[in-house]
Amino acid sequence: MFPYESEVPALRLRSMNQLAVQPDRRWVIYWMTAFRRTRSNYALQFARDMAKQFDRPLIVLEALRVDYRWASDRFHRFIIEGMLDNQAACSKSGVLYYPYVEPQSGDGSGLIEALAAQAAVVVSDDYPCFFHPRMLQKAGSKLSSALIAVDANCLMPLRAAERTFTVAHSYRRWMQKELPQHIEQPPAPNPLDGRSTRTLPQLSKLPPEIERRWPRAALDALLSPDGMMQFSIDHGVGPGALRGGAATAAQLLEQFVEQRLADYDSARNEPDELGSSE
Repeated sequence: MFPYESEVPALRLRSMNQLAVQPDRRWVIYWMTAFRRTRSNYALQFARDMAKQFDRPLIVLEALRVDYRWASDRFHRFIIEGMLDNQAACSKSGVLYYPYVEPQSGDGSGLIEALAAQAAVVVSDDYPCFFHPRMLQKAGSKLSSALIAVDANCLMPLRAAERTFTVAHSYRRWMQKELPQHIEQPPAPNPLDGRSTRTLPQLSKLPPEIERRWPRAALDALLSPDGMMQFSIDHGVGPGALRGGAATAAQLLEQFVEQRLADYDSARNEPDELGSSE
């Protein structure tokens, strides 16, 4: 790993290829794929720090492919609602947020490669499930820039354990001993606050050849009543009652802390008491 200026613990960083960072290139990319939030996100924090270190604009690319397993109106809408929240957060900070929603399978191919060709470094999410590990490995072999995956999954870093735990109680003993040191290295609450981003060079849009080939998604239009019908996804699974996005998540957390946390230990397994964290 190259010498970097960031408070993100090294244990959370993983190089996905052997390419060196190139500080003289045009921008830094945060490729948001799994940790779709702008707060308490080690990956976004690290990307911001790289942009500051290299004095380059930061681009947040959040893309949604159309052919993931179980793709439906419910999942698509939930994710796009979250993209709206992320777009609003980035617009307040001056960071360029670029939402891309793939119209047809394969249309998004080449986008991250085009951005990486001018990137000092690409930072992405180190998520261990679904298609993400395979996608990261493939990207690492194809991109023409350094690709660094950042673990922002939870309080305990994925690679903190040096052995496999075969029974739960041995893991709990180890975790209770190890967790305090990691809690003392929390993510920045808001990596995009004004103090952190005001010195970054500004970028208002991508080069026209990129925006023409992969147009910026009109998120509000996609959330209109018929917005999902253009996609080849399962329209039989309709939108859920819960809105997606960080704003809704924050409201639910506040409600839980104020109304349910005090009795959670006794009420969480009592359906009639609505004591779970949902």
